[in-house]
Amino acid sequence: MSAVLEFKTFTLAEVCEITNAPSVDWLSRRITSGETPAVLAGQSWVMTESDMAVLVKQMREAGQAKLAKLAERRPAIESNSPTEPASNAGLSPRTARRMARRTAANAA
Repeated sequence: MSAVLEFKTFTLAEVCEITNAPSVDWLSRRITSGETPAVLAGQSWVMTESDMAVLVKQMREAGQAKLAKLAERRPAIESNSPTEPASNAGLSPRTARRMARRTAANAA
């Protein structure tokens, strides 16, 4: 069977607008490094719809990896119960002292 040829192409500026890519320079660097597929038409890079689909998939995977890394760094919340005092995890020493004074004043 013959492969379906894609003739509709998009400039990098159009691709950035459609996919919300950070910039044309960012996209150019990804293309020239071989990370993202594109076609060199004369002296300009252009992308087809399938190339844009690959780009969106790559951006989605990068975003999910970034979220997973952030989730690993966050401390686990032990309890959301209002009867238990809040944890001092992640607070500066000064803020921890202020929180301790306020909870002591509210308890009295």
